[in-house]
Amino acid sequence: MFGFEQLNETTLIAQSASMQLLYSFLFGLLSSITPCVYPLIPITLSIFGAIEEKSKLRSFLLSLCYVLGIAATYTVLGLLSASTGALFGAHLGSPYVLIPVTIILLLIGLNTLEVLDGKWISKLQTMSSNVGGKGFGGAFVMGTVSGFVAAPCVGPFLAVLLVVAASSASSLWGGSLFFCYALGMGIPFLILGTFTSLVHRIPRSGNWLLLVKFFIAVLVFDVIFFLVNAQISFAWLASVLSHWALPAVLILGSCVAAYYAFLNDRNASKILSTLVCSLAIFSFYLEPVDAAHHAAEEHSAQWLSSTATGLAEAQKQQKILMVDVYADWCAACKELEAHTFPDAGVQAALADMILVRANYESEESFIEQYEIVGLPAILFIDASGKEIKKSRISGYLEPEAFVQHVKTMVGP
Repeated sequence: MFGFEQLNETTLIAQSASMQLLYSFLFGLLSSITPCVYPLIPITLSIFGAIEEKSKLRSFLLSLCYVLGIAATYTVLGLLSASTGALFGAHLGSPYVLIPVTIILLLIGLNTLEVLDGKWISKLQTMSSNVGGKGFGGAFVMGTVSGFVAAPCVGPFLAVLLVVAASSASSLWGGSLFFCYALGMGIPFLILGTFTSLVHRIPRSGNWLLLVKFFIAVLVFDVIFFLVNAQISFAWLASVLSHWALPAVLILGSCVAAYYAFLNDRNASKILSTLVCSLAIFSFYLEPVDAAHHAAEEHSAQWLSSTATGLAEAQKQQKILMVDVYADWCAACKELEAHTFPDAGVQAALADMILVRANYESEESFIEQYEIVGLPAILFIDASGKEIKKSRISGYLEPEAFVQHVKTMVGP
């Protein structure tokens, strides 16, 4: 369920609402052991006074104020991301958007690997320690600032959640995702701030954090490969790494190499081991992409490529029109192509419908008319051109679930 290769935005979009919240919380929990957060937990608790308090209740409330400060920062970020979702989704496949985003992620990755000078982060951390002070108000203010300071280290998690929030086009949902993320990040502060005796028992920061940095960088580079794959195909990698054993060996070897590279401060080795590990993990994603390509070719005759033609045919034949809106960068769309649509049961359920596969980036008027923001999006439209109520699919469905959805909508 929580496979390493599944940590990307489109597979998370395909999850249920409860799973999205759970993933957000777990992302926050993982973020709390990053080098920008974990070593500062005891110091931060001391600064706003939680460690010095004799009352567990007051220590808990101080820690809670700090966590709510973090939550305020990230919730606003989620609200903004969701409110601009349509603009983000409409241009995600454009090179004018991909290139700047890729460059920013590359800088984040190199900074995480310590290839670039990261002293400015330490300066920000020092400055944030002087903001707020003791007391409830000080703890809250320090939390809001700490949310910004931690951003360079937790960039991969934020990047994924930003896309998920944007795809929802719901400000409330975007804010909820980031609030859960902030709660996950704040759990260690709540526990250690309330039970202060535990502060001295937690593992001290040391060389193990070097591997944490490495895995964060790997996530960053995986997101980069995922985005760039929309423009430059990495399908060749699937044939080179055709079995799971070779990627597993490459991942393990890269972890060992990265650990010793950090210890010896060898930048070239850090970058090389990160790239190898990222490509190895990315190869697991390429299998369904390759399968989707062959499945799409095999069943392409059933699909129209124009929504205008599909709407006209549906009206002429008085049939239901199903429109599968896809994009080359949408992993869940490719999973639908590879696993769901080729299924015999699904094909039988759709046999009496007009089928259209519409490119998200070339059907602007259709996208605007039916208010499509996130992908994947599968619409069922009646002969009059109206979308059937409660029929839209906004995530990946297994063949059995897809067939059940169609039967519920149109009857057995």
